Amino acid sequence: MKIKVYLCVLLCSSLLLCATACSKNPTDEASSIVELVYEEVVHTESSENIQSETENLVSDNSVQSNLTSSIKSETEVGFKAINSIDYVCSRDIPGFEAVYTIERLITDSQENIIYFSEFTCDTAGVRIEKNKIYVPNDIRNSTNQILITARHKDSGISEVFDITFDGDWEMTFEDDFNGTEINTSNWEHYPEWPIEKGYAGRFSNDLSFLDGNGNLVSRAYCSGETDADGRQKYYAGGVRSKGLFESTYGYYEVRVRPHQITGGWGSFWIVAGDMEKPVAYDNLSLNGVALCLEMYKKYNYINHGCAWDGMDTEKYVSASSRLGPNTSKVTDKLFDGNFHTLGIRWTTEEYIYYIDGTESYRVSAVGGACNQPGYLNITTEFSTFAGELLLKTGEYSDMLVDYVRVYQNSADYVY
Repeated sequence: MKIKVYLCVLLCSSLLLCATACSKNPTDEASSIVELVYEEVVHTESSENIQSETENLVSDNSVQSNLTSSIKSETEVGFKAINSIDYVCSRDIPGFEAVYTIERLITDSQENIIYFSEFTCDTAGVRIEKNKIYVPNDIRNSTNQILITARHKDSGISEVFDITFDGDWEMTFEDDFNGTEINTSNWEHYPEWPIEKGYAGRFSNDLSFLDGNGNLVSRAYCSGETDADGRQKYYAGGVRSKGLFESTYGYYEVRVRPHQITGGWGSFWIVAGDMEKPVAYDNLSLNGVALCLEMYKKYNYINHGCAWDGMDTEKYVSASSRLGPNTSKVTDKLFDGNFHTLGIRWTTEEYIYYIDGTESYRVSAVGGACNQPGYLNITTEFSTFAGELLLKTGEYSDMLVDYVRVYQNSADYVY
């Protein structure tokens, strides 16, 4: 508009000069010409503005129409309300985010609309990725539930539901291995039993000790001695809490730096119930079970073990960390020389294994989960299965344990 008025002024000035040169009364004639030109410019600009405003109005109405048409009616989607939400706890262990997975979102017409819905939460810090809800540990510990809004994308129909946390966690055992002597209120040395698994191995009380830097050491050592068959003798350290600390259910965690050798490995395990007694082979884990996490450098994985009906039995299930879903990535850095957390969640129904807070295996043993107290074990062992043991006379390998912690959940004891 400003440009057109400016051009109008220039044109009028030119006409005025022409009129002055050709007419005796230039002022009146020039003024008439200027008025005509100006009126034409203003009329043109006004018409363009009206056209532009009309186009904008049509455009806005079109957008509004599109938005309105994208929201489907109750008749079109086939339901009027969202009735219920089904979810499972994918992870709930101390020190890590609790994870809940929404599996079903049911309408009043009994349709599952989870794949056509979105979820939000007003609680600050709660993170949502598709149908997974991530609850920080501090929020998990400070309240017993959070509210989730489920919204059907096409219809806009929504409903608010609660996700309730199961029980409260309480730490019932902790040893940070500070000081210079093993706490005999928590641990005893393993009996100096032989470890006859292809090598001439034996437990030694001298090879489990504190290093003075906040770690328990479980050592594998080559003595240079040989047995009657000419086999090299190896010794290893081990401790257990038998008769000192025993518990049923809960979450058991160790922070460990594994051995870096083949032929030997470190283990964290729980023995519960009648595993060491002459037992009637009832094919039930309810009366006794051994749960273990064994770290094999040769294979670069952890073996998850669950045995029942006695220690020397074929009633045993296990899986390497390469067998479970998404577990191969879990152990990629297990033998990187750093500390890692290993955990076992023992519930009333199953056993769940964790590596650095990520689930690596779960199993429901025959007859249900054991309901008898169990004690802790931290050992180093040898076997030809684990590869060639290359330690030479006087050489050793250490597994370091930073801490052991046990937590109980009140929900495990509610029947």
